[in-house]
Amino acid sequence: MSVNWLMQRILEFRYRGEPPAEWASEVRRLSFADTLTDAETRRLVQLSRMFESVVRFDGRHGVEVDDRMRRVIILHACRLVLGLGYEPYRFVHRVTIAENTFLLDTRDGTVRLHGAAESGGHVAFSWREVEAGAEWDDDGRNVVYHEFAHVLDGYDGVVDGRPEVGDERARAVWAESVDSAYRRRRRGSRRRQLIDEYGATSPVEFFAEATEVFFEKPIEMAEHDPPLYAAMMHYFRQDPAADLRAVLDELA
Repeated sequence: MSVNWLMQRILEFRYRGEPPAEWASEVRRLSFADTLTDAETRRLVQLSRMFESVVRFDGRHGVEVDDRMRRVIILHACRLVLGLGYEPYRFVHRVTIAENTFLLDTRDGTVRLHGAAESGGHVAFSWREVEAGAEWDDDGRNVVYHEFAHVLDGYDGVVDGRPEVGDERARAVWAESVDSAYRRRRRGSRRRQLIDEYGATSPVEFFAEATEVFFEKPIEMAEHDPPLYAAMMHYFRQDPAADLRAVLDELA
């Protein structure tokens, strides 16, 4: 179902305040938990509980979805919208989990996938791939980030690798920064590549792959492609490189 503005306000009010113990425990297990402030942790759990209350989860091929599976996926999905709020997810209504890869019929035939996001608000994952992405937070690979980046991309009604970034000036900056980074990736320049080769297949996949790197290897992206990092930071309204540097400085 679609979660309209009024329902979002009601759910925000219902889930305000300190996170319940079971959610707080799950947040502490996240590899990026130390980069969150107390306010961000509360907001993450608030958004996650909103998500849980309106999105149906089901398993495929005998998978029995439990609380941990739901919460791992939800918390990673809601990390993307910490600065955006719940609105970009208003059309998401179902998440399906398979144990390994699954088959999907497309216009180009049947393909085997680790994740998929359909335009109608249905997202599907391989649990094995979700676990791998959750365990390693610094390898630039996270299937939940990838598929929910497609959800964000399609919020404006068109899945084209250009999410709803704001006014005409913001769109021009996005085109200059992100589109040029995509073209460089297509050319396969000799510079060390942060974006996976799959990101060179289309602007749609480039945005999804860049989202994975932005949240998992933010310092590297900020250093190797400052314009791309700045554009992603402006869109997501987050600065994960600064957050991670603060944690590393404390540990030094």
